[in-house]
Amino acid sequence: MLRDLAHAESIALSIDQRVSSAERAGVAPVRCGVNIELLLAAVALLTGAVGCAPRGGITLHQTFAPSGQRELTLQNSRSHASSSPDARTIVATFSRPDAETASRDFVLYLVTPPNEGEWVVDAGSTFAARGFLIQTAGSLRGKTLLTGGSAIVRRAAWPRTNEYLVELALRCADETRIVGALRAKEAPYDALLVERRYAADVIELTGREVGGQSDPLPEPTPPRATAWR
Repeated sequence: MLRDLAHAESIALSIDQRVSSAERAGVAPVRCGVNIELLLAAVALLTGAVGCAPRGGITLHQTFAPSGQRELTLQNSRSHASSSPDARTIVATFSRPDAETASRDFVLYLVTPPNEGEWVVDAGSTFAARGFLIQTAGSLRGKTLLTGGSAIVRRAAWPRTNEYLVELALRCADETRIVGALRAKEAPYDALLVERRYAADVIELTGREVGGQSDPLPEPTPPRATAWR
């Protein structure tokens, strides 16, 4: 979808440039009412950007894994965003490749500063991206922290301005590489529900409490490295 929208924008800009060139050459005395923003919105509608936009997916590159799991492409089940003056949280869940229905076999938790832009991963800084990946089942189940790479977060175009387009190129502590893109809708309560499930992990990462967390807290998710080695 990101490639489709980029292609649509390229077509729209090309049309506008051709009209401008024709005007300067005296070939098009009437501009014919081309409006880039409206044209982009129309193309977005035609390419499925409204109502049925794909939620995206990621590929896990993990050379240490059994042969059938060294490269896993996961389809996004759900993605939610929660924004505050201090940070933006992206919570995404993914189904395993053979799943027949949407599930939470993988959970990606990402925190960035509240502004749009590209954020480099630095677990020790609040002015960078931080996060973790949790696999909930299988021989590689467990958690691994994000240790490198970057995330690009930008607001989607009208009329989906309550969503964010997130491009990922991440490295993890267990040497997993995560590459992909997703579309996250601003939905603080839905993001909170996932945070509550992994409250101990969120607190360990961010140092902040999670609203409605259980008391006492469960133990943080075991590291992925110790779960399979």
